[in-house]
Amino acid sequence: MKWDNSYNINFKKLALLLLPTMFRKDMLGEIAKILVNPVNYVHSALMDFRRKKDFRLTHNGQRCYLRGCLNELYDPLSRRIEISEAEERSATLIFERDDSQNRVALIQPEQPLMLNARGFLGNGLDFTVKVPEDVLTTYTENVIKATVSEYKLASKQFKIITL
Repeated sequence: MKWDNSYNINFKKLALLLLPTMFRKDMLGEIAKILVNPVNYVHSALMDFRRKKDFRLTHNGQRCYLRGCLNELYDPLSRRIEISEAEERSATLIFERDDSQNRVALIQPEQPLMLNARGFLGNGLDFTVKVPEDVLTTYTENVIKATVSEYKLASKQFKIITL
């Protein structure tokens, strides 16, 4: 989205231009500038809000846009944050039905299994966010989780790991 200059207004200059020419003295000009300060403050808040919303509208939950958003916010110089698919694990058979005698035999696994109905992924994750160790602190981990949760689809699960 291209940034336009339609909202860029210099209110101090506008206040001087709207004064009649006979009142454009030093004292009245300064009073006009002082009276415009609250409007200037609200305008700067509007511009910050507009910049944040434009950023939000140009990024979405697709992997490439989400990676770009995370890199732009938390690692703008090196851009080392990556997003990758979660590793799929094959389904493990936990019971087998013997057709001839109608018995169920349980197979004892070496490691405890996590039962998951979501597509038989062993860990229940859809993607992982790989963040460098020097970027990842407790605070940035929580902020990255919040950012990814804001952009991702509600049904997707993720995990943050270090590179």
